[in-house]
Amino acid sequence: MPKVLTAVSEQSSRKLICSFLESAGYEIISADGFEEAITLACENSISAAVIDQDISPLGVQDTVRALRSVSPKAAVILLTASPDGQDDATADASLRKPFSLACLKVLLSELSSDDDSDDPLSSQSSVRLDRTVSCVYIGDRKFPLTAREFDILELLNSHVGEIFTREMLLDRIWGKEYSGDCRTVDSHVARLRAKLGDWGTRCLKTVYGSGYRLDRDSV
Repeated sequence: MPKVLTAVSEQSSRKLICSFLESAGYEIISADGFEEAITLACENSISAAVIDQDISPLGVQDTVRALRSVSPKAAVILLTASPDGQDDATADASLRKPFSLACLKVLLSELSSDDDSDDPLSSQSSVRLDRTVSCVYIGDRKFPLTAREFDILELLNSHVGEIFTREMLLDRIWGKEYSGDCRTVDSHVARLRAKLGDWGTRCLKTVYGSGYRLDRDSV
């Protein structure tokens, strides 16, 4: 059963979210403050965290980084009042308040992986990307990805061995109108690499001072 951390300041909203997700089959641990959320993330193996932007004293990017520093494989869903979503670009997904609980359930289903196998994947394993479900199949294993992660992997996989700078990735994936920090590329690539385990570590390479590439022996 996937374990989900919820951190929502308003008590009635927190109870409603927790009750809904428990009825949907998730194991829920709940925090009413950001420090408690970090502690619970340290003490539990969670598959996702649903975080109210208002609960953290940090900026959005630092909030996401703090969670990932203690739970790097957990998907982060941010509940936000942001009108354009740019300030929460480091999260895996965001929901603008007020939001539908059904939408939250769909996001958790898309972002949570039930593949807990530790068997290593060969760098020669076949790679198949399926945009309809935002997943990559490597060998016989399925890895759900966010839309941004999928786009990054699809681009690199279609140009195996080529180096893409952060600026190139921002331009191709986020678009020329994006005005955020280039570090969002680093956080998304790091998250993608962590999700893909040993295969990601071996095949998704950082070219220091340049950018990123997918190694030629990865497909």
